[in-house]
Amino acid sequence: MVYDGIMRMSRITLAFTAFVLAPMSISARPALAEPDAAPSAAPVQPDAAAPKSITKELASGDGKTQATAYVIFENSEMAGVDKEYEILRYLKLKPQSQALVTGESKTYDALTVIDPQTGDTRTVWFDISNFFGEMF
Repeated sequence: MVYDGIMRMSRITLAFTAFVLAPMSISARPALAEPDAAPSAAPVQPDAAAPKSITKELASGDGKTQATAYVIFENSEMAGVDKEYEILRYLKLKPQSQALVTGESKTYDALTVIDPQTGDTRTVWFDISNFFGEMF
């Protein structure tokens, strides 16, 4: 149990480091050149500009609450955490902290993020029930 927790934190740390250090080319993603709407506005919806790899997750919710969390459709923690950070990159949000939250029947990652365009801080919710505890 302790080993599993240590391994999970190691993968999260690696994903976070890769996210922070990875260069992001706005010209390669034209849809990202425009600032996102204010947090209280309509959620970002998947469209042709969204990478195909995250379209299903973006359609699953808006990430604003546990009830509307983005559902991550992966079978391993490593792939699932990578998908969370891919979504944050698409939304142009910078992660600040991450918390594991266990609900009644689901498990969530709650990521506190900053929108660099506005300076606003908010929480983005991910339903990780599909992969939580699955090493590979």
